[in-house]
Parts: sequence; C-alpha cells; structure tokens
Amino acid sequence: MTTTASSKSASSLGPIRISAYLSRLPSLTHTEFSAHWLLSHAPLVVPWALKFNVINYTQTHLNPDIQANFTGTMKMPLLQYDGLGQMSIGGSIEEFAMAFVHPYYREVIAKDEKRFLAVGTDVETEPVATEIKDRGWETGAIMTAGSAVDIIRDGEVKIEVSDAIWEEWRKWDTTAK
Repeated sequence: MTTTASSKSASSLGPIRISAYLSRLPSLTHTEFSAHWLLSHAPLVVPWALKFNVINYTQTHLNPDIQANFTGTMKMPLLQYDGLGQMSIGGSIEEFAMAFVHPYYREVIAKDEKRFLAVGTDVETEPVATEIKDRGWETGAIMTAGSAVDIIRDGEVKIEVSDAIWEEWRKWDTTAK
C-alpha cells in the first residue's frame, strides 16, 4: 500500500486528503477483492474512522475493463492498482497517526487487511515510465479510472454497519481509555 498526503495543515487548505493505492492478494480475483473491501472491511473501519476525525472516506474500485477502455480511448497510462482508498481528516496528520496505535486498528482492522491486501507492495515505476516512453505519451500525469463508493461523506456514514460491529467497536474503544 502506498499513501500520499498533503503537507499542509487542515486549517490552511481545508481537510487533508490521504490516498492509499491498494493491491489485492494474488490469490483473490478483482471481484473478490472489491467485495471484501466494500462489504467486510469498510464497515469495520467506520467506527474507528469517525473516532479519529475522518470526515470523508471513499473507495474507488478500479475495474480492469474500464481501465483498458480508458487507456485505449484516452491514450494515457494508468496506475496498476486494484483500488484507491481516500480519507479526508479534520485534524492534523500527527493526530491521525494516533489512530494506527489504537488497539482496534491493530487487532481488528490490520488483521482484516491481511485477508485481502498485498501489504507492503508498491507499483513498479520503471514499467510505467517505459510504457510512457514506448507509446510516445508526452505527459507525466498518471491517472486511475474506476467507480467511487463513499463510505463516510461529510461525517455521515453512507453504508450499513451492523450493530455487532458497533458493539465490537465500543468494546475496543472502552479498553483504549
């Protein structure tokens, strides 16, 4: 997973938007990856994200057919990832970093990530640069094309999160105090 974020504070330019380019485990199909990320993982993330001042959480599920059509039609290179997760945070990056030491993240979210993410993999930049040169593209811009699913928008949960997940969250949140 690769993450990027603005170095500006939330107060100077608005909320900080953090983007994570995700690669699926090789053992999963793209459909299996997307289903797990949206239907199993996202509900686990919701209570934790709200606790740590995430005001928007969006998943972009990259579709190989859409990407092939985009590349052929637009004549532009695309990053080769399976998904793009984005979170806008209302506080500082330092405050948000504290979310990753919370026991719920370590024991619930991180363990679930190992079920579908190829953690620690990055896109190979050399093949992308070679493809840009070989195709004669004169752009440094690399884009992604897919369907975005808002999980949290303006602080409001946009998906179904079961009572059992909220109960599990309350158990972990209580133990962290």
